[in-house]
Parts: sequence; structure tokens; C-alpha cells
Amino acid sequence: RTRVLDYKTVQSMNFFTSFTESLKNKGYQVRSVEMKIDRMPASPSRALELRLPVGEELVRIRRVQLADEQPAGILVNYVPAALVPGIEKYTNTFNSFYRFLQDVYGIEIKSSRDIITARVLDQADASLLGVKPGTPAMCDKRITYSANGPISIDRLIALADKYEIVVDMKGRLKE
Repeated sequence: RTRVLDYKTVQSMNFFTSFTESLKNKGYQVRSVEMKIDRMPASPSRALELRLPVGEELVRIRRVQLADEQPAGILVNYVPAALVPGIEKYTNTFNSFYRFLQDVYGIEIKSSRDIITARVLDQADASLLGVKPGTPAMCDKRITYSANGPISIDRLIALADKYEIVVDMKGRLKE
């Protein structure tokens, strides 16, 4: 049986919030499924973004976020392993990565830098989201920062027709 959700997640880019928090604020029951936590060496690009030596151990957390039991997005986080010792024991125990970092490890995210792009879903991501390959998606690559520097690189892949970004602007750039 197929159930159509008429939701559109609105994320304001004027203050820091997560995809999970945005869904919850719209009234959806949110949970993570298919969570996988593994380790890998930092590639040159990830090392640069996280201000780490190339090859430093990272933890990758990948999961599908459900809104009212329907796939809403794919989330992938990369965080230095030294910041999250023993994280594997928490597999499938949290929904909001940022809340988890704060509650379990005392890491408070203060800011982020987001790069938002559009693309079409490949077979693997389409399958996780329950749609056809080629479906339009919005991708948000975020680098989060604490008061001491970069904390994580986060990637969100959300169905384009279910995700909206709001940016409030004031003033004009002086030439």
C-alpha cells in the first residue's frame, strides 16, 4: 500500500538547524533507519575542510531519515574519530546527529557553511528513497563548526519536491 505524504520541509538558512529538526518542527514523526557507522582515512579534500592531516581517521555515519515512516532524505556525516570515541555502540540509537553530539559528547555546533546543489538520483540513492533513478534531488553539503573549529562534514540528499530553503536577506552589497 502506498501512502502519499504532502509535505515540504522548509529549512531557514538564517539560523542553524538540522534536517531532522526541520521535519519535527513541521509535525512529522522522525526516525533513522539503515544506519551504518564505519571508519575511513580522511581524503585530502575532507582533511582540508576539517583542518586535519590527510589520512587521519574519520567516522562516517550514513542513514535514511523517515518522516511519518516515509523516506525523506539520506544523511551522511563525517567526523574526526578522536571526537567521538566508541560511537559504534550508538548505531541505530539516535535521529538527530547534532543533538546526539551535544548530549553524548558535549560538542555544541555554533555555525555552519552550506553549499546547496541540485542533481538527479542514481540507482542506489533512488532505491533508498523509494523513487525512480533520475528523480530530482537537492543536496546540501554542510561543514559544521564549534567554537574551536570544524566538527563535521554533513551531506543531505532530499527529494527536490519535498525540500524548500528560505533565505532572508537585508541590504545590498556596496560596490
